[in-house]
Order: sequence, then C-alpha cells, then structure tokens
Amino acid sequence: MALLVVRGLRVRYPGAQEDALRGVDLELAPGEFVCVLGPSGAGKSTLIRCINRLVEPASGQIIWDGHDAMRLKGAHLLAYRRQIGMIFQEFHLVDRLPVLANVLMGRFGYVSPWQAAIGRYGPQEVAWARQALARVGLAGYELRRARDLSGGQRQRVAIARALVQRPRLMLGDEPVSNLDPVTARAIMALLAEINRRDGLTMLINLHSVDLARAFATRVIGLSRGQVAFDGPPSRVDRSVLEQVYGTAG
Repeated sequence: MALLVVRGLRVRYPGAQEDALRGVDLELAPGEFVCVLGPSGAGKSTLIRCINRLVEPASGQIIWDGHDAMRLKGAHLLAYRRQIGMIFQEFHLVDRLPVLANVLMGRFGYVSPWQAAIGRYGPQEVAWARQALARVGLAGYELRRARDLSGGQRQRVAIARALVQRPRLMLGDEPVSNLDPVTARAIMALLAEINRRDGLTMLINLHSVDLARAFATRVIGLSRGQVAFDGPPSRVDRSVLEQVYGTAG
C-alpha cells in the first residue's frame, strides 16, 4: 500500500497567469528515497508545501496512508503534520538558542502550548533530542549556540529537529542549495543513510542532477507544473534532461 498518493493536484497563486501545478500525480511507497528535479518555477516547492498542507490546492487529492488528507482539520491536521518532517534551504534555526533547544522545537506538535512557549520538555523528549543529534553526527554540540555553527552543521541540526518528530515521511525543500558541493554531498549521504537504516521515506527537492543520480532510488522531473519524468536515476539521461529543463545543459 502506498504511503502517499497525489492525484490531479492543481495550484494557482493569486494574480498568477498560469497554474503552479497542473494536474500532478505521484505515489510514494514506504522506504523510497525520491528526488524531485526541475528548473526554478517548475512547482517543486509548491508540491512539497501542498503535501504538508502549507499550501491549499485548488483541486486534486492527497491520500495519506489510505485517508484523505485534504479533509483534515484541527487536531486531525496536527496529527497528520506530526508524521511529516520538513527540512528547508534556509535551516530556520533560532540563532540565539542552543542546539538542543532548536532540536526540541521538533516536539512542538506533541506538547501543550504553554510547554512549548516556555521550552519545557520532559526527560523523554530531551533524550530523543540528544539521540537525534548523535544520529546526525553532532553529539556534544547540545549547548553550542546555533549562530556559531557552520552551514553544514546548521542543516544537521535542522535534520535532527525533523527526526525528533519521529516522522514517517521527510520532505526537503532544496535542503543543500545553500551549501558548498562537498558539504551538500555529505548532507545527502546522511539523508540516504537515514533512509536505508531507518526506512524513513524521503521526498527531496534538488537542483543538482548529479546528487539525484547519486542518492535517489527514484527521480521525478517537474516541468511547468507537470510531471515530465518519473523513473530510476539510471534513466536520467540527456533526453530526460531535455524534457525536464528544455535543454540537456
């Protein structure tokens, strides 16, 4: 059974002349590592943000574990979002706070508003946060300020924050675009290792064709809001790049 099914997803932003997504269909099986390629404006970020309900589509279906995620509201929507981790291009850390406090923000959806507001977490949450930091290679960094970290370390903290949610799906919106090539490859290798060892399903937007070929188990190419390619990395050749980008580069 598919973990996630998207059918006929269509989005148009206010004032836009064209749809950002034009009838996108895709399915994700548990344990896949899927990279989404496409030029700027192809709809990659919109797709990711529709899946976690940050953007509401004009039409289409999002089926999560056999249930209609488009109908979810209130506590049911919160429970859905808890199952989906998110990592961003800009990291979205609170620079003045210690690393451990940033990671614990991944537990916001599990604690009461007053606990979240004062940063009060139980010993189990703290243990999970420490485990997540060790998982991404940052054991011993708990008390360092986020502002003092390198870009690669900051993204590792963001991954740990997502992991502490204990998600079933990890979404990444260009998570390595702000990193140098060596660091970007290391972060992708970390995500791939988490995918293999933990079975955590990944859907990651990328600009780098080489990284998608190296780490994905499947590649989806978006072009002008539509799926132009869906298949294994081994099939991402010159003709596929022409379909997706309009040029082989």
